[in-house]
Amino acid sequence: LAARDVLSYRLAWFEPGPPTSYPERAFAAVTTHDLPTVAGVWTSVDQDADRVRPRLEALVEQPGDAPVGDVVVGLHRRLADAPSRLVSATLDDALAVPERPNVPGPDIRPENWNLALPVPIDDLAEHPLVTAVADALRVHVG
Repeated sequence: LAARDVLSYRLAWFEPGPPTSYPERAFAAVTTHDLPTVAGVWTSVDQDADRVRPRLEALVEQPGDAPVGDVVVGLHRRLADAPSRLVSATLDDALAVPERPNVPGPDIRPENWNLALPVPIDDLAEHPLVTAVADALRVHVG
């Protein structure tokens, strides 16, 4: 891929080091639609929370009882430190949604791809957590 000038994909849940160690030629994110949300891990709602929580705790310097919004913003501040060309956040994380949009597997779950966001789309630009996450990532742009 690098020979074809295609960016690699770095996900905070899987990378062994901090975002500052990600390559410049990468697209960096915390999660995807198939992986736990920050809120799902922090509140232990997600089925993989026990496995992913140590990684989240290593990335954010927050007490275990910190509000999920503080954890979401703190993690995206760390992500913004990545030298990667692109960084992103999911709306699910920016709204502290605990359920992931899709749970891969052989079972067809009726809730897959059918979870409504908790905020109307017209209100996203003014939502305090959405703007805080955007501000955290905006530092990356300079």
